[in-house]
Amino acid sequence: MIPRITEGELRHRINALREYMDRNELDAVYITNLPNIFYLTNLYILSTERPFILIVPRDGEITLISPLLEKDRLEFMERVMNSHVVGRRYFYFDFPGDPHVILLIRDWVMELARDYGIKSIGMDNPAGAPSYWGYYGPTLSELLQKTGIEVKPFRDVIENMRLTKNEEEINLIRISGEWAAKAIDIAMNYIRPGKYDWEVAFEASLEASRRLKEYFGDDYMTIKYPEPLDVGFRGQVGEYSAYPHIISIHRRISEGDVLGIGSGPDIGGYSAELERTLFVKYARDSHRDLYEKMMRIREAALMLIRPYGDIKEVDKAVREKAKELGVYEYLRHHVGHGLGIEGHERPFIDIGYEGKFLPGMVFSVEPGIYVPGLGGFRHSDTVLVRKDGIEFLTKYPVEINELIIK
Repeated sequence: MIPRITEGELRHRINALREYMDRNELDAVYITNLPNIFYLTNLYILSTERPFILIVPRDGEITLISPLLEKDRLEFMERVMNSHVVGRRYFYFDFPGDPHVILLIRDWVMELARDYGIKSIGMDNPAGAPSYWGYYGPTLSELLQKTGIEVKPFRDVIENMRLTKNEEEINLIRISGEWAAKAIDIAMNYIRPGKYDWEVAFEASLEASRRLKEYFGDDYMTIKYPEPLDVGFRGQVGEYSAYPHIISIHRRISEGDVLGIGSGPDIGGYSAELERTLFVKYARDSHRDLYEKMMRIREAALMLIRPYGDIKEVDKAVREKAKELGVYEYLRHHVGHGLGIEGHERPFIDIGYEGKFLPGMVFSVEPGIYVPGLGGFRHSDTVLVRKDGIEFLTKYPVEINELIIK
């Protein structure tokens, strides 16, 4: 069976959104956030500078507004993802266009307003399109207000729906974690002194991708990435492993290096996160000492994760334990972040985050120690909060002697 969110679950989400609209006297919502559109439809595109919009009326057909160049791909995605929740579709040629695309969108929204009695609309973006890739032009909310449609802010609603995962989502994340572990196993066989980290990543990712494709069959495809599976180092080799996000480096792997490796394949649009600290041939005494301290701050985090506990207390406990161990100055980030459709989403396991752990929350636990000139030490696991405790959705050895590459 090809892993994906079922159409029944998509319709459940849409019904929950419409119930919110009932309670808040909204006739429609206007969504520009791509992960949120995917959450409701199973449809994912690279929108670039071109606006891609989902409009959900309280009563009426769900409507998609898309650049024409995505038309065929959207129809393809609807077939392979078994997604049939979108009714109306409007396509424009390109951005900015003549007339400007936002004027076309205004006219289409007015057409929907006439057909479905829309007098108030919630918008997640007053401009009507994201500016990340360079949107410029008239502001849609102002144009709509001139037509008599009341525009209201629509923020955090879908993000709050995404905050806890149901069993379908958890299953996809768990499968991602299982394949992440297999990918790291495969990579361990390719790591040796004299190779570049990217060589190992290419070789291991290719083998793991082939195995994943063979397992799920010819119909399997990723949603967000070209390749089925990626496992790699992001340049975290030797002393450069002290840079949490270095991306790449210039030198080869050497004996005695600390390596940071990770994977989290896309399964039905969802991903886990699994990362481990590895050692090439042997672990130096200084590395072992820092590794053990990393494990102790990790334990401090895990001990405080429980249903309805305060999230910020976990990051606070890690900071306090790091001070006790004399490594506070080597912390570079908070304990973790939510996982699901996006690699980073709510909740954030941070001292400033106000909220409690709720059953169904899924997030990384990855406190790390980063010592300039020596190395970085971090494990990342994907953790699920249950009603009676926590469950690891990623499983891989954590003891240092199991992570030395002979």
